[in-house]
Amino acid sequence: MGIFDFLKSKKKKIDVEIEQKSFTLDNIKLLIDLTVCNEDAFKLKDFLDEKVRKHVASKLPINESIEFNSQEIVDFIAAKSIYFYGYLDWKEHSKEFDFYVRNALKSNFQLELVNAKICDLKNLKTINEVYKLYGAELEQLNVTLCNIDVGDDSYQILLVKNQDYRKLFEPVNKLGFKVEHFTEEW
Repeated sequence: MGIFDFLKSKKKKIDVEIEQKSFTLDNIKLLIDLTVCNEDAFKLKDFLDEKVRKHVASKLPINESIEFNSQEIVDFIAAKSIYFYGYLDWKEHSKEFDFYVRNALKSNFQLELVNAKICDLKNLKTINEVYKLYGAELEQLNVTLCNIDVGDDSYQILLVKNQDYRKLFEPVNKLGFKVEHFTEEW
């Protein structure tokens, strides 16, 4: 008797039932409501609803933490110029950070930075060198700059109204991530 015959004779029938739970992307949607303050919020939430419908129809589980910065969402917000969060690599040039902040501020809050030039982006080349300067400038506009630490070496930059900043903690924590204020080290 070969090893495969032995294993076949020892094989037990195991019934595994996967519990199908109803699920939503409510934590991501709450973050959208706090950060995207225009009709783009509806477009993005409709996109997420369609994703959920597809998963439910195919009975595939969905993980909200993975969906938060999935390539599909990153591609969708980039293609539609929706400023939900800025997904930037740790080595991204500070000019990309500046571009995101200015566009998110204008698109989501209809505001512009008071200082046209916050710092010399040629000399301060990395996000790590400039984010605190931008955060201080944004505070004057009652907007808080923060990062969502997802456990990798990228930045997920969010702008939120000062009065809504504390509301970020619950959905971000439920996603398994951490909110980092601009006054903290990222």
